[in-house]
Amino acid sequence: GALAVFAASAIGYASEHGPLAEALYKEIFKEGETILGDAVTEAKKVTGISEDVVQTFIFFGDPATRLK
Repeated sequence: GALAVFAASAIGYASEHGPLAEALYKEIFKEGETILGDAVTEAKKVTGISEDVVQTFIFFGDPATRLK
């Protein structure tokens, strides 16, 4: 099964969702240990896309999960 899921809860466009996905990948795969909840929060902060779009995304999982 999945460790966690980060997905939109509403219909959207790739041009809006893509930057958020890219920011999340950069946060998750940066060097060192990553805490999933922190990565999601940081990705939401740095995208520069509409707050309405950012708020449609939901993280299902333990935000304290650590990845190495």
